[in-house]
Amino acid sequence: MTESSIPTARSFDLTHWGALDSFRRVQVSGPHSLTNELVKAYPHLTYGQARELAQGAWDGGQPCVADVTAEVSWG
Repeated sequence: MTESSIPTARSFDLTHWGALDSFRRVQVSGPHSLTNELVKAYPHLTYGQARELAQGAWDGGQPCVADVTAEVSWG
């Protein structure tokens, strides 16, 4: 593997806006890992919803699916 192809871990802040104390910060290596973390943290999400949310967040957006947001953590 070249240095540029080694996955870089990123931290994301996950929040379910319809539930108290739902904030989580996770560190993942890619959109698939983020999808898995979303499904574990918020079981009401389908795999498809979690995947859509994860890919949008990984690409730098601030998506919201089923009242759950995922965004790059800055702290």
